[in-house]
Amino acid sequence: MDENFQKSNELLNAGAEAYRKGDYVTAQEYYTQAAKLGNVQAMCNLGYIYEYGRTGKRDYKKAFYCFKKAADSGSAEACYKVGDIYFYGDAGEKDYGLAFEYY
Repeated sequence: MDENFQKSNELLNAGAEAYRKGDYVTAQEYYTQAAKLGNVQAMCNLGYIYEYGRTGKRDYKKAFYCFKKAADSGSAEACYKVGDIYFYGDAGEKDYGLAFEYY
């Protein structure tokens, strides 16, 4: 197994554990490290942290960036979230055509 893949999954799991405990700052740190190693689920999870403002103010633009990057890497979950952001216009203008493409 690839060393970066294994490390990224360990970081993802540590982030998920911190998130479950309500320690969103630590979760964000682990997810960021895992995402830098190419972990698509960690990138998607970062999107949720930004979307819901778990570590501060909601940031739909950062959430969109994370979801879009994960969607472009094949995450069906992130595709759905990108579609939502386009549909509701959370990160800018509503675009039903693009929302449909991602749903």
